[in-house]
Amino acid sequence: MSYPFTEISEIIGSQQHALQFRYLRVLLQGNNGLIPDFTYQLLVNALRLSHDTPDHAIPLLFKSARYKNTLNGFHPFHSMFTAMDICRQQSSLNIDWQEKPSVMTIMSLPLVEIFNFDETAEGLEFLQHESAKTSKVQDFFEYNYDRNQFQLITKTACQKRNTWTKINRALLRQDITYKTFIHNNNTEDNLNLQPFNNTLIFQQVPILHLPDKEIRFIMQSMNNIDVGSHFNKNVTKKQWTAFYKNNMHYSARNVWYRMLHNQTSNKLALYQRGLSHIESDRCDLCNEVEDAKHLLISCAHKIDVWNSTFNEFLGYPKSADPHLVYKSIMLLKLDRYFIYSYDMQFTIYDFFATIIRMIWRHHYSQHFNAIPFDHNHVSSQISAELIRLSSLKKL
Repeated sequence: MSYPFTEISEIIGSQQHALQFRYLRVLLQGNNGLIPDFTYQLLVNALRLSHDTPDHAIPLLFKSARYKNTLNGFHPFHSMFTAMDICRQQSSLNIDWQEKPSVMTIMSLPLVEIFNFDETAEGLEFLQHESAKTSKVQDFFEYNYDRNQFQLITKTACQKRNTWTKINRALLRQDITYKTFIHNNNTEDNLNLQPFNNTLIFQQVPILHLPDKEIRFIMQSMNNIDVGSHFNKNVTKKQWTAFYKNNMHYSARNVWYRMLHNQTSNKLALYQRGLSHIESDRCDLCNEVEDAKHLLISCAHKIDVWNSTFNEFLGYPKSADPHLVYKSIMLLKLDRYFIYSYDMQFTIYDFFATIIRMIWRHHYSQHFNAIPFDHNHVSSQISAELIRLSSLKKL
């Protein structure tokens, strides 16, 4: 029995929601040290290049700038865009601007963002066409410094003359009107989106519209450690800090984090939700009830992997007790496990994370790719990965 991807993707990862507003604030206000510089630069470049904009904040602030967007699922931008749209729903661009956007900033915006109009109104369908969606303000407007106002460029100077004609006609008929910031601008020669950032409402009011109580709590918290403590009272702040600061593969961290928050995709959890695609809560390998512990540790096929890896890399213990291993993972208490050789440069977090990641990957390879779960093959993959990690840390 395979797990439908659409059903599994419904189980939302807590970590993603806990981080999205923290990342958004950094992206909108500039990197102030809350996330690593390299991560910040990757996000900035990806946002700017994938949406063909001069500034990475434009697709975050303006939904119409995402016309190229095909993101879905757990992609971080998808989560960020959703959060931004919630903020924008509670914010109005028709306000008294304390800080006025510059002419250059307005010229860089998507064309439709400067207009008020009814999307269902007859005769305005052209604003939904690709010609308008892909256009920026500068494609149709120029700034008259003598009159201190924006005006349409001449029709002969416009490359999209059919759209120009329709915009001109709609403005004359007042089917579309300018948003107030068009008349509240400054002529500074710089691109500055801070005036638009200032209109956002990051408070709890928009967040409370979300239907799920636990997700609301996660999104309201700006402190990851507080979020973790809410779901797992037995883990101390010091242990959470160590977990967050420890480098590990992103997919291993995600699975581990979901275990800590009881959000792992397992047969029992899916079956209890009454999903039509899940016929039973039994493990496909051994026919026992498949909860998170069974999925990753106590299944007879999985515990063989743990025993083999413990015996190869640990000085103590040399074999795995399923109950103790699960307890250690859930409480982040790994101080009873000792790597046997000082030549091995990986940490005990690396050790556990690698086992969790490989078991998870090969378990779902069986479902999605029909590749049988072979504990010997999985163990050899773990061994190779740990040796690779050790070699990298010696460099």
